[in-house]
Amino acid sequence: MNGPAKQTSDAILRVLLNVAQVRAEKEGCDCLESVLTRDFEWNRLLELADEHRLAPLLFSFLSERWKERVPPSALERLKSESRTIARTNLLLAAKLLQVSECLSAEDIRHISYKGPLLGRMYYGDCTLRQSNDLDIIVRREDLARTRDILEEMGFRDRFGLSRSQQTLSFRFGFQHTFRGPGETEIDLHSRIVQRFKARSIDMSGIWSRVRHVPFLTGKIPTFSPEDTLVTACLHAGHHGWMHIVHLADVAHVLSAEPNLDWTIVMSHLRDSNTRRLVLLTLHLVNQFWGIPLPTEVMGQIAKDAYIDGLARRVAEEIWPSPAPTLNTSSLRWLLARTAGESLLDRAQLVLGSVLCPAIEDFDAYRLPLLLAPLYPFLRVWRLTARRAFAQK
Repeated sequence: MNGPAKQTSDAILRVLLNVAQVRAEKEGCDCLESVLTRDFEWNRLLELADEHRLAPLLFSFLSERWKERVPPSALERLKSESRTIARTNLLLAAKLLQVSECLSAEDIRHISYKGPLLGRMYYGDCTLRQSNDLDIIVRREDLARTRDILEEMGFRDRFGLSRSQQTLSFRFGFQHTFRGPGETEIDLHSRIVQRFKARSIDMSGIWSRVRHVPFLTGKIPTFSPEDTLVTACLHAGHHGWMHIVHLADVAHVLSAEPNLDWTIVMSHLRDSNTRRLVLLTLHLVNQFWGIPLPTEVMGQIAKDAYIDGLARRVAEEIWPSPAPTLNTSSLRWLLARTAGESLLDRAQLVLGSVLCPAIEDFDAYRLPLLLAPLYPFLRVWRLTARRAFAQK
């Protein structure tokens, strides 16, 4: 991409980065004076805003500051999308409180995160951050009981798996999706991400720091501020930094929590892959939103010779494209973004990504428990076939 096309792409990205700021600074808004004109590429802006899940923030930003410059059709489209997202978020919020109360009544310890709770806590309004589902973590030994409670509430396995297949999913995976009334979905987790992606995450410490925060008419258990930050960074990295809203989550947490205990944050980063995911995310937030970081963290970022180049690739090759080639399915990108990491951590990550069965494998090959050892081989077969088909 070069010439006018690149200039347009850069201008659209500049708007979205301004939209995602915690507070749109006057200087940042003034620089858009010459960009937001009537002949601006409004359709492309709206398409990329959808891709980055920023439609509610974009509508709020434009209607407050630049309403007279936005074509009525574009503003109306954004308004409609934002209202739909707001309704979804409010329904999810009500369902979250209901599920949490049911789990608490059965003495099941749980942690809610992301979704409308994060929107309420760090955006000030659960309708401003687009949410598609609810995320709840329980201890591994409580997965089956929690599933039973969800089923009593009308939730069903999204993929229609049998109990034995669910058992395999619980054993190999880190999340399982259940769909309830009104198409509400809950991702039931036992970890933040797969163990092979972040071996040093201290789940025992996370459980010991759980706090209860006000939400709607009740209280919801969630992470400590420090664990919320680490989780948001890992979530952004887990999705390959493809959605700017995930970086905005990190920026909002950092801005709202000025007294973080960074020793807790750093205690999670004992393996090189977890460290790379978190530090690269923090570097992107510092670089593009100017969010200050402690000297110790900046020093850790500076020690990693690969972070600058990776951040540049994220900004230049991922964010401007609605369908980037650098995505979570790309082995080449996986190898590039882990360059310089410990050979052991890197090998575990690659082997885990290739061999560890995911929900798609249990859905595609519905084997009895006795044949569970075949799943890693079937996963390799499925990934190979998908890659061959994509190259045709």
